[in-house]
Amino acid sequence: MRRGTKEGRRIDWLRGGNGSFPSGNFCGAGAPQERNHAMLYYLIVCRSLTYAQRTAAALERAGITARVLRSPKSIAGEGCSHSVKISQRNLPDSLRILRQVGLAPKRIYITAGDGSYQEVAL
Repeated sequence: MRRGTKEGRRIDWLRGGNGSFPSGNFCGAGAPQERNHAMLYYLIVCRSLTYAQRTAAALERAGITARVLRSPKSIAGEGCSHSVKISQRNLPDSLRILRQVGLAPKRIYITAGDGSYQEVAL
């Protein structure tokens, strides 16, 4: 990248003009705070990628953040499967919505920060 370009000037500005990054914190943000608690979330295991996409779309339409991902090997069982990841607080609403649209989950697992999974009885 050349210094005379618009992009080069942006990089120089970010670095403080002398090639080093400026000191101090931006926007009042300090160093990231370490969290002491593990984030719990649920994986809704679906029978196919298509069903996982439909499940996530139905939840997103209802205002629930949902992410499609490949199921971890430890819970995939036979073959590969896909899951929809939701936060712990959204499980009851998610199950109600999925029941209304006719997308019953295959299995549901809760996961903790240590990487372990436990199946949740429906």
